[in-house]
Amino acid sequence: MFRGCGERGKRKRLKISRPIGLGGSIPFIPTIFFCLALLCGSTSADPGPLGLDWTQEYKSPFEIEGFKYWYGDVGWGKIFYLSTEDILGLEAEAHLHFHSKKIYEIVLILGPGGLNNSNCFKKYSNILKYLNEKYGHYLFKNTEKDPLAEDLFYTSACIPVLMGLRIIDTIWKSGDMKITASLYGDEDGYYIEIEYIDLNLKIDADVNNKKKVLKKL
Repeated sequence: MFRGCGERGKRKRLKISRPIGLGGSIPFIPTIFFCLALLCGSTSADPGPLGLDWTQEYKSPFEIEGFKYWYGDVGWGKIFYLSTEDILGLEAEAHLHFHSKKIYEIVLILGPGGLNNSNCFKKYSNILKYLNEKYGHYLFKNTEKDPLAEDLFYTSACIPVLMGLRIIDTIWKSGDMKITASLYGDEDGYYIEIEYIDLNLKIDADVNNKKKVLKKL
C-alpha cells in the first residue's frame, strides 16, 4: 500500500489501501516477460523504465502494462499506479512526476509483499543484476548504518534493515538520467525503491516549484 511521505526521496508512499486482489497476501501471477521488459529493457533508443517515453508531452493518465491507474493527474503533477502483476515476485507501485507535461521522475517501489527476513538481500541483489544489465555497472554503493546495529543480536541479517538501522543506496548514471536503487524497511516491512530522475527536467521542476511556493508565501 502507499505509505507516508518522508525524507531522502524515500518513503514517498501515501496511506492508501490497495484494492482487493492487490495486497501482499494475495499471490501474484508470475510474468517473466513483463519483469524482463521492465527491468532489463532493450537496446532501443528509448530504454526508459516502464517502457515510457520521457520526451512525450502527456495530457491525461495513461495505461502502463502490468499496472492499474489509481489516482492523480498530469495537471496536478503526479500520477500513482498499483501493480497488477508481480515484478520478480514482488508487489509494486509506481509514482510518476511531471513538469511541463513531461515525466521527470519515476519512483518504482517494490514490496512489502514478496520481501521478508530471509530474502531481502537476495531480492535486492537480483534487482541490481537486472539494472546493471540495462544501465551498465553501477557507479557506487553506499550503506548507512546506525552504530546501534553493531550492539544488537539478530536472528537474520535483514532485521537491521527492517528496524531502520541500515539503508543501502546503489546509484547509476545513464545519459541525463540518475537511477538510485535503495533497500530499506519500516514498521510495515521491507522495500526496494528505484528512483529514476531526469536531471535536466528536475532542475526546471525544482525552480518552478520554488516560484510557486514563494508566490504563496
